Amino acid sequence: MRLALAWMLLACFGPPDWSSCDAAPCRAAAAESAWGKDSEEVAQTLRTLDDPFERAALLEQLAYAFPADRDRICGLAPRDSPAAVRCRKLRLWPHLTEKSEPGGDRNGRRKASGPSTPKLPSPNIELPTRPEEAVRGTCGREAACLTDLAVEHAQQGATVRGANACLLAWPEGTAVLGECLLRVARVASREQGLSGLRDTLATCGLTGRVEVNCLHRALVEAMPVPTPADHPDPAVVTEATRATELVQRMVPGRTGAIYADYMWSEWLVSSLQQAEVLTGHLHSLLPPGARPHLRTAGAWWLVQHQGLTPGIEALADGLQQALTTPVEPGWTTTERPEREYTTLNAAAGYRATWTRDRSKEGILPAIYCLSSGRRTVAEDPLVDARIAVLEAALRVAPDLDLPVLEPYLARDQPLALRWTATRIHQDLFPRADLEMARSDPNPLVRWRARSQGKPTNP
Repeated sequence: MRLALAWMLLACFGPPDWSSCDAAPCRAAAAESAWGKDSEEVAQTLRTLDDPFERAALLEQLAYAFPADRDRICGLAPRDSPAAVRCRKLRLWPHLTEKSEPGGDRNGRRKASGPSTPKLPSPNIELPTRPEEAVRGTCGREAACLTDLAVEHAQQGATVRGANACLLAWPEGTAVLGECLLRVARVASREQGLSGLRDTLATCGLTGRVEVNCLHRALVEAMPVPTPADHPDPAVVTEATRATELVQRMVPGRTGAIYADYMWSEWLVSSLQQAEVLTGHLHSLLPPGARPHLRTAGAWWLVQHQGLTPGIEALADGLQQALTTPVEPGWTTTERPEREYTTLNAAAGYRATWTRDRSKEGILPAIYCLSSGRRTVAEDPLVDARIAVLEAALRVAPDLDLPVLEPYLARDQPLALRWTATRIHQDLFPRADLEMARSDPNPLVRWRARSQGKPTNP
């Protein structure tokens, strides 16, 4: 009776009174309003909650809504508990909790190919509905029971039924609903991979603040386990190509191409992480659209192993030569070694680069770059290799400074290279005055050279 009354109050007059909530959906709907009025009462309730899933979701909801109180909110969970860890990630990885716009820039300013921000765009795939009686089982409307049932549905391959169970359990727009849907999507990604990707993406599209995190997991799981770049299995590369092509057919508009771009970016870095030497094995197996990502991953591998001592030119020349050298006749995959590799963020660290287009930068083609950013691309493979080396150096070379970048600011350098060198310098030294770039004949370079320049709204 009290739960029904809470729902009536929510529908007619806004959030219910926190003090009258004795059910999880009621608390989820009232959390933000209640914290703003009496945070101590809410904190006291959160400390006594028995359900760790509900506690984690409510903490995330509050930490997102009240960034000034984030340390206090995160402190309400035991220090090393999953709830505390997820809460602290809001501060460390804000890109995982920011919902992106469908298809990129909401104003359609990006004219060239590629994403308008490092965030993955929303899939815009409608989730089919299922009758209430088909998803609730014996749970009725009990939220915790429905949440567990939702995960069971996903484990059995019924992703849509699981997502509908979450929608039945929790109020729309609450963090706890997003957390429930995220759990369903993660299980579906792990159990079904590419075969269930469409329903998984549709579920991710409803997760709200954790949508980017959800999409990332779904797209990575849709790809086959990466094969070592210096000893690749052609069948695995063919499977990866098929996955990216299927995603482009599955997801409407340019979003499908952006997803495929992201999949190649992540997959090829993981492939290079397993390599002991740079070779041309993968280059000959990949579709042309994936080769800029191979140069990105190869450059990251090269700078990790050699630093900047050889110089940007030598590194780029060596990279392009190594990646395009034809494979020796008789090469085989029969003795492919097994190697361990780490995730990209653990290996390279998180660094967001080119987070959004400034002014007219939407005319520059863009690709995802080393998980946390974007880079532009050049048609000339050797110029593109130089761009890839500069981007890798930004992330892993502490000795990257103006003397290294200055040759690429000269007017006789290609635009993509001049613009990249200018942007990287502004990333490292935002208050610097680059006189050469400020007088560049191209407005894109001049705009980037202005330390006071502001990005356009995404």
